[in-house]
Parts: sequence; structure tokens; C-alpha cells
Amino acid sequence: MTQTITPNSQVTMHMIIRVEDGSIAENTRRTARPTRAMIGNGSLSEKFEQALLGLQIGDKKEFHLEAEDAFGLVMPENFLTFPRSQFGEEIDMEEGMIIEFQNMNGQEMLGIVREIREDEVVVDFNHPLAGHALDFEIEVMEIN
Repeated sequence: MTQTITPNSQVTMHMIIRVEDGSIAENTRRTARPTRAMIGNGSLSEKFEQALLGLQIGDKKEFHLEAEDAFGLVMPENFLTFPRSQFGEEIDMEEGMIIEFQNMNGQEMLGIVREIREDEVVVDFNHPLAGHALDFEIEVMEIN
């Protein structure tokens, strides 16, 4: 019996993600680490899941998603301002650097330093690919 991706499938796949300018944002083949995703649990966008439904092991598919259907639009409320003193003097702050934070539940979150002011630092907690239309190349490796 051939396995097909349906709601509640756990899918292991190789994926290449390209940004609008053609640059590669992710290539799981290069890292030899396929990605795993659960269909129907809300971790993927609805349009991304729709593109996968019905695929079988070994299938390859290319598709395009607009920003709102991929990692979402950039949300201004995900830009937070912190006192510069909160980071300590040992951190050599630079715009664009990624800093690890812990949320109130103790989960790790990554933020990108967007602006360094005299006494403040603006950190962006949007997904790094938020606001970008993306092209995906998928190859299904395993379905559970």
C-alpha cells in the first residue's frame, strides 16, 4: 500500500527554499538533514499543507507561496525595544546579529537586532523569512 500525505501525517522531506531574488534561504540536502513536519497541527501554513496533501514517498514538487501564505507578513508588534544595559558590556552588539532569548515559559526564542540606539536596542522577533514570497522545492522522503 502506498502512503499518501493526509491530515495528521508526519512528513520527512528535503526542501530548498528560495527568496524572491533567487537566493537560497534553506537547503536541507546541503546539510543532509531533512525537515520533519506534522500536517494539521498548525505549525505549517494552510497553503503549504495544501501543496503537500496527496503527495507520496519519492514525489517531488515545486510551488510558490506569497509571504502571507509562507512565514507570514512582518508584524510590527514583534519588534521589541530593550534597554541597552540589559545585554551587558561583554556583548559586542551589531545590527543583524541574532540573539537567543527565553520567553516566560522558558522556551528559546531567536531575535534579530535591527537597531542599536544610545540606550536602547530594537529586536525583531518575526521569523527571518516573514514578509518574503518564497519558492519551494520539496522531495518527500518518509510519511508516518
